[in-house]
Amino acid sequence: MTLRLRPTIRLRPTIPLFPLPETVIFPGMTIPLYIFEERYKQMVKDCLNNQPRLVIV
Repeated sequence: MTLRLRPTIRLRPTIPLFPLPETVIFPGMTIPLYIFEERYKQMVKDCLNNQPRLVIV
């Protein structure tokens, strides 16, 4: 009897991206953000409540 195993598929977690065009941010730097678009307001709210990470690009 031959045992056949299916390959394991590892899914990467979804990490929200917040775009800041024409902005340079260095480690440890603090910048004020004015978030006015509803989709980004909701994303930040979700991150503060549930998500451990937010990536600023």
